[in-house]
Amino acid sequence: MQLALDTDALELAKLASDASIRALAEQERALRDLQAQAAALLAASSLVVTFLGGQAIARGGLGPAAWLAMAMFLGGLGTTLSALQPDPRVGVGLDGTAIHLRMWPAAGDLADLHRGCTLWIDEIRQLNEPVVRRRLFVSRCASVALVAQSVLWVVQLAL
Repeated sequence: MQLALDTDALELAKLASDASIRALAEQERALRDLQAQAAALLAASSLVVTFLGGQAIARGGLGPAAWLAMAMFLGGLGTTLSALQPDPRVGVGLDGTAIHLRMWPAAGDLADLHRGCTLWIDEIRQLNEPVVRRRLFVSRCASVALVAQSVLWVVQLAL
């Protein structure tokens, strides 16, 4: 009977550790997607300021809408570049050697090893969460700045 309990405990610990690994991998994908979105926003914002901004300034000079559009461009540029910077606090990769060195001395058996890894991975994911939320907020701000910049350049063109 004890063998069945140990097997069940091992299976449960393994399931939990697999779920934690998948959650950390999902978080890594989310960060990568946010970086790709930030790069796309940067490119789009640059195109808008180049084409719409150039036309608006050539036609009407630097009116209030143009100044606001440039402020939106610079604000979006700053926030987007901050989202593209690597953050040393973010840990997304797992190193087998680190797992072995950290977990093996404390593990009584294989189930303990899986439980320890689960707790460690969840701790890493929780430490990453504020960075993910901040980058998501920055990405939304850059999107709003791009839309506002586009509208303001069109307004300046219409004046």
